[in-house]
Amino acid sequence: RLLYQFRPHGAVRVSALRGLGAYANVFAIESFMDELAAAAGADPVEFRLRHLEEPRAAEVIRRTASAFGWPADARLPKGRGRGFAFSRYKNLGAYCAVAVELEVEHETGRVRLLRAVSACDSGQAVNPDGIRNQIEGGIIQAASWTLHEQVNFDRRRVASRDWSRYPILRFGEIFDTIQVEVIDRPGAPFLGTGEASQGPTGAAIANAIANATGKRLRELPLNRRDYTQLVLLAPGAVTQPGRRIGGSIASHVAAVQNGAAIVRTQDVAETVQARALWHDRTIGPNSLGCGPVGSSVILMSLPFCECTSTQIGRAHV
Repeated sequence: RLLYQFRPHGAVRVSALRGLGAYANVFAIESFMDELAAAAGADPVEFRLRHLEEPRAAEVIRRTASAFGWPADARLPKGRGRGFAFSRYKNLGAYCAVAVELEVEHETGRVRLLRAVSACDSGQAVNPDGIRNQIEGGIIQAASWTLHEQVNFDRRRVASRDWSRYPILRFGEIFDTIQVEVIDRPGAPFLGTGEASQGPTGAAIANAIANATGKRLRELPLNRRDYTQLVLLAPGAVTQPGRRIGGSIASHVAAVQNGAAIVRTQDVAETVQARALWHDRTIGPNSLGCGPVGSSVILMSLPFCECTSTQIGRAHV
């Protein structure tokens, strides 16, 4: 049965993200392509080429992989991963593939972007430098969308009303290097280049995180909603559900690794900013590792605490 409901006036006014559906759609499609490749026991690039009939799409993928130095199973340091993604913008515009390498910090789950390589075919290249700028800008913008950006709202209004509550990618977080190869096709129709790299970049980052951790994150943004989930999924993490920190508080340890405790509690302390991070290594046993939050505190028995606003709650000492 098909149901249709139209509400001309909702509780919260909504609008489209720049790039419309292409970014989110490609993130979903290309993430699933990597899952299909894994299920088939195939290399992600080889798997895509095997199912492509469009020569220009295949060339974009091959040129990106070659410039990047694929394959994904190259010997990498612990916690480092590689990801690949491709799309033709709205199935009508430019062909673009992106490969990324990143690192998931073992202690915190923080994602560090290392390098990105892309090839783009947007027909005849009138201004190659302008095409590179468009692709580079799209890669940086999509990295910010993928790892940070999210509008939060309650039942009445938008809660993200300033930059502290709507974080974006900072200069220190962008890729160390970005390389773009322009495929020029003299005489071919102009396809346009704007927004061609956003979708592949988001998917490539998600695929690289999966490659680094062995676990798949499927909700955007990856680094805000799933911040501590990355920690729990990081290589070497030991999950110990239900383990108490002493017997006098209501919280329990969700994971322990390298002397670090990830604490999960019952109630949400709304005053805590998302992704608040404490690095006080001098905290000793039974110290207040997460500091006072009004009357809410976390009693730590280990010298490190990483929490998000959805995981910090009231612990009774």
